[in-house]
Parts: sequence; structure tokens; C-alpha cells
Amino acid sequence: MVKIKTLLAISLLLLLFPAAPRADVAAVAGGLFPCVTELAAAYKERTGWAPELVGSSSGKLARQIEAGAPFGIYLSADFCWPDYLNSKGDFLEEIIPLASSPLVLWWLKPEAPSPSIINNGIRIALADPDAAPFGRAAKNYLQEEGLWQELLRKKRLVITGTVLLSALAVKSGAAAAGFVSLSAVKKLKTGSYTVLPVPLLSHAGAIVKGRASPRLRDFWNYLRSDAALKIWRDWGFEVRDN
Repeated sequence: MVKIKTLLAISLLLLLFPAAPRADVAAVAGGLFPCVTELAAAYKERTGWAPELVGSSSGKLARQIEAGAPFGIYLSADFCWPDYLNSKGDFLEEIIPLASSPLVLWWLKPEAPSPSIINNGIRIALADPDAAPFGRAAKNYLQEEGLWQELLRKKRLVITGTVLLSALAVKSGAAAAGFVSLSAVKKLKTGSYTVLPVPLLSHAGAIVKGRASPRLRDFWNYLRSDAALKIWRDWGFEVRDN
């Protein structure tokens, strides 16, 4: 009788609290999000299904994964945050390079901006350097130019959560120009930009251990396939042939 009651209790618990399904969610850094959105749409045309995409800064997504967020794929704008995750607990399967892209200075005017405009008293938008690789690259550039502390002191920096929000800050008029990704510029389809003389950002991705369904793994394979190359390149990424 006790055994039957125990089994009934276990069955009731399983009904009330079923096992969490494997995640069909991809966590995508802001600088990659417009491109991966199109890739997901193309994948859906092929298969009839696409994963849910969640976008934010690479650092914020990494900390959410660390806290247990049900993301099955992690696409970061650099290698630092994937490496951080594995240093904290071996969260990821093999970290694989996906593409690279430049940091650009962008504004709404038709002529390409010279970096010298930063000295003209204007407000400049950039993503949070502590969480967004494009923001960190922008900070490094400004430090090398001897401008970072001055811009902070004069409150001329508009610091946003992601590189896409930095572009929107420029579009809304909150800043005159912004340090953004080339994919953000291509998404907004306006203004002009200058590629800055800094190293390309190398973007990486990985499966999150224990959180990816078979169909999410297939989407991961698609992202790195020949079928995806044109879309990556159309969004301004440099990708090697597979």
C-alpha cells in the first residue's frame, strides 16, 4: 500500500511539474541578430520550422546562460564571452568561429563620417563596453586616440545595451554618430559609415550543453553550411568557404 501511494505521489508530481523540454531557443548577440534573423527565415523556408531567437549583448546572454536560461545555441560577437562561460563551468560544446566583421562609425548624413567628427562636440553612441564586444572595441579605439576620458567627463557618450540600440540612438537623434556593427548599418539602410582602423571582431558560437534539441542542432549546422554563406556576406560578414 505504501509503495502504491509513493508511485501515485510521484505520478502526481510529474503531472504538476513535467520535465522541462529541451530548448529551441538561440541566444544571439546584437551585432549578429539581423543576419541570424534572416538565416532563421531562410531555414524555415527549407524545413518548415525555425528556432526562437533572443537578442542582447554577448555578455548579458552569457550571464543568463550561466544562470540557467534555456538557450540551446549561443552566438557571441567575440570569443571572450564563450571562453568566460567555459571557465565558469564547462557550459558549452566546441566553440567554433563563425565570421568576422568591422567596427564602423556611422551617422545619418550622406557623406562618410571622418573619425575627426568625434572632436566636434557631438554626442557619440556605443554599446556597453563591459558586456558588448563592439562597445569594448569602440572604447579601446577611443582610449588609443586619447579621447575616452574626455568624452566621459563631458558626458558626450551615449552608452546603450547593444550595438543595435546604439544605432537606434543615432537614428532617434539621441546621438549624432555611433560606433556600430556593419550589420546594424545594413539593417537601417540609411546614412553612411566609415570602417575604423581596428582589428575585425571575430564572432563565435556553440551549442549549450544539455539544452539543444536535435532540430536546434540541425539549425546550428545550417548556420555553418554553404547554404548560409551568401546571407552572412550580404550582411557584411567575412566568412570562409566551408
